[in-house]
Amino acid sequence: MKVLVTGANGLVGSATVQYLQEHGHDVRATDMAEESKVSGVEYAACDIRDFDAIREQVRGCETIVHLAALPSPTINTGAVTFHINVTGTYNVFEAASEEGIKRIAQASSVNAVGMTWGMGDFVPDYLPVDEGQTRSITDPYSFSKHMIEEIGDYYWRRDQISSTALRMPAVYRASHHRSESYYANRDRISTFLDEFLALPEDERQRLLAMTRERVLAFRQARGVEFGTRLEWPSAEALGEISPVLWETYMWHRFMVWALIDVRDAAQAFMKSLTADFEGSHPLFVNDTGNFAEYDAHALASIFFPGVPVKEGEMNGKASLISIKTAQDLIGFEPVYSVLDR
Repeated sequence: MKVLVTGANGLVGSATVQYLQEHGHDVRATDMAEESKVSGVEYAACDIRDFDAIREQVRGCETIVHLAALPSPTINTGAVTFHINVTGTYNVFEAASEEGIKRIAQASSVNAVGMTWGMGDFVPDYLPVDEGQTRSITDPYSFSKHMIEEIGDYYWRRDQISSTALRMPAVYRASHHRSESYYANRDRISTFLDEFLALPEDERQRLLAMTRERVLAFRQARGVEFGTRLEWPSAEALGEISPVLWETYMWHRFMVWALIDVRDAAQAFMKSLTADFEGSHPLFVNDTGNFAEYDAHALASIFFPGVPVKEGEMNGKASLISIKTAQDLIGFEPVYSVLDR
């Protein structure tokens, strides 16, 4: 199968190019740089904002993996992020339509429902989170990911282009999530959570209320966005709030402790091209475990109190995001889980 991969020099892009090659597919790779990071592949520099340029690269391909995008709101302004991500995706789908291509796998994000980067709070409708989650989007990057999923829907209705929008969380190389620094950070968080759960209930709730107030104020000040990104408060400025509690509430809670090994991300993109389905489908793809490697129900009880948990799910150190839809639709099964040492 002849596959065009956009954003081929990125973390997921280079792994996907390699994975496709290893499984016998003919790959044409594009990115902004003049040279490819993966050897032995047909490569051309291409800006997805230039329709004529991307149209030329699509010519002769049978399927597309679309990964070219800005991966967070910290890299450029909201206007630039939205333009690259949304206009670029429209150009890729429109070029595919002109070429008669009927299958695309594109990179979405957990942020398509408003998780990591939001200016406001994120509270799941239920746990584990799945594709039925209500959107709560308050930042330009997440809004761009919502819009690219709408583009996939549009081209299914108009041209019957079947596609997946893979909602990836934090993507790690094995060298990261199997490193001593990763284990040390995991153990630091686990130790803190054990100690936090041992506190009296009223003390826990007091500290959580203080932390929540500080975190939401930071986010409402657009503290994680380009141009207004703020320094995290020092331990002295946090006062009674532990720096680990601040980090866990500010960052990990809004990421729902989700991760994926880059090799499993590559697997999900290839399976999206070869699985037997029709339509436009957003799919959560992530590890089966949470990156704190902590009891999932305990995490939920601390950080998402009152949120219902589906019976029989999230057992042990499971992820707080369900991958059942991806398992059923494309046969996605993580191979490189943090829970498999």
